[in-house]
Amino acid sequence: MSRVAPRTEPPTIRLARGWQLMGAALSLFVVWYVVPYLSTDRNYLFLVEREALTGKRLWYACFYLHVLAGCVALLAAPLLLWSGVSRGGGRLHRLLGKAYLLAVLGWVVPTGAGMAPFAKGGVPGRAAFALLVLFLAGHTLLGLRALRRGEVRAHARWMIRSYAVLLSAAMFRLAYGWTRELVADGENAYALAVWISLALSLLGGQFACRSFKVADTRGSALEIYP
Repeated sequence: MSRVAPRTEPPTIRLARGWQLMGAALSLFVVWYVVPYLSTDRNYLFLVEREALTGKRLWYACFYLHVLAGCVALLAAPLLLWSGVSRGGGRLHRLLGKAYLLAVLGWVVPTGAGMAPFAKGGVPGRAAFALLVLFLAGHTLLGLRALRRGEVRAHARWMIRSYAVLLSAAMFRLAYGWTRELVADGENAYALAVWISLALSLLGGQFACRSFKVADTRGSALEIYP
C-alpha cells in the first residue's frame, strides 16, 4: 500500500504568507505604540520635543487625526490581504477597502502633509516625510484608479505598495533605534531613519507585490491568495 506524501506549500505561497504575517505584526506594533498618544497626556517624548507646536490647535488636531486614521488603515490593511476576506470581492472586502481609502486619502495624507514641514530632522527629515506622504497618496490613488477601470491585478498591487508605505511608521521606529546609536547628532540620526524607512517601504512593497497571486478577473471579483 503506497503512502501519500504530505502536502507541502510551494515556496511562493510560504513567502506570501510570510509577508502577510510580517505586515500584520508591524501593523499591530505601530497601533500599540501610538494609541497612548490619543490620551490627553502630553508628557510623551514625541510631544515634549514639540512643545511649541502642541500649543497650536491646528497642528495638534492634525496630529490626533493622523494617529487615529493611521490606526484604522493599519488594522484594515492586513484583513484586505487575507484570502478569506478578499475572495470574490465580497461585502466585507469592499467595506474594509472603503475604510482604508477614507482613512488614508481623507485623513492620513492631508494631516501628514500638514505636519511634514514641522518634522524633526531638519530639511532632510522634512523632505523625507514629504516624500512618504506623496508616495502614500500616489500609490493609493493609482490603486483606486485601477479598481475603477476593472484592473484587478493592478489595483491589488498598487494597494500593497500603499500599505507598505504606511508601514514605514514601523520601519522608522526600528531604524531610529539603530541610527541614534551610530550617529551622534540627534537630528541627523532622525533624518537618516526616515530615509531608511522610506527606502525599505518602497522596496518591501515591490517585493511583496511579486509574492501575491491575484485572480485574473475584471469587474468586482477579487481574489488575493498566498
